[in-house]
Amino acid sequence: TVAVVPHERTRMDGGQLVITEQAKPGNNIKSAGEDYRQGEIILPAGQVLDGGAVALLAAFGITRLPVVRRPRVALLSLAENLVACEQAPSEAQVRDSNLPMLRAYAERSGARVAAELLLPPARLSAEADALRSAWQHGDIMISSGLNYTQGHNELGDLKALVGAEDVFGEVDYMPGSHVSMAVGGGKMLLSLSGNPASCAVGFHLLAAPALAALQGKPYRYAPIPMALIADFDKKSGSRRFARACAVSTPEGWRVTVTEGQKPSMIRSLIGCNALIDIAPGTPGLKAGDVAAVYLLP
Repeated sequence: TVAVVPHERTRMDGGQLVITEQAKPGNNIKSAGEDYRQGEIILPAGQVLDGGAVALLAAFGITRLPVVRRPRVALLSLAENLVACEQAPSEAQVRDSNLPMLRAYAERSGARVAAELLLPPARLSAEADALRSAWQHGDIMISSGLNYTQGHNELGDLKALVGAEDVFGEVDYMPGSHVSMAVGGGKMLLSLSGNPASCAVGFHLLAAPALAALQGKPYRYAPIPMALIADFDKKSGSRRFARACAVSTPEGWRVTVTEGQKPSMIRSLIGCNALIDIAPGTPGLKAGDVAAVYLLP
């Protein structure tokens, strides 16, 4: 076969087939090895099976292959004054927003939520069976709250209940430096700050990479230099990760800090698709300054 002419480029004239375009050698012919050559890897380990990957497998007649199980996550929100989001809080209470937020982040990261528990610290012992069950049915437990306490530390009680031992505690960054990690029985307990924005930053920096690793997916935040659209004049004694919105423009990447940067403010998470990495001791950033920015997956 020299060339293939599409049907729509032909017509019948007096019983003869007329080609209405010039047929060049090789036109519309798919050569052997054109897409993939023999011996090439068609899908590397860790590849997400999206539509394109599934089409490629189908083209090669591959209908079964080994995959990584989606990690199971147990979520735990700990505070005295929290009520479930569907409840009406009293004057001394607030609705819990961390469990729904962590569920959304975890599912977006490819995980399945195996358990969700909203508990005041005083009920940890009473709910020991439920906590151990959540621990056993998950690959990783992510808790929020109780990371900064005076005197008796209920988070230590939680670790003892599930049989987890400390790996690290406290990381010098803002917001949400009160984080810790413990492990036991091949499982991880990652404890994040109770403030919503701090909890979100902790998830992006610590939980998301862990969930990616459990799925065999490569995960590394590569800093992208971006110019600031507006001033951010907040001084930073510690390393700070400012919630931000990054946009691609004809002049290159630009970034702006989202509104409401207090650790307790959920507003800063709306439209947040990036974190600006601000070095300790930075007096503030001005419009036009170039900063290191991490795009969130």
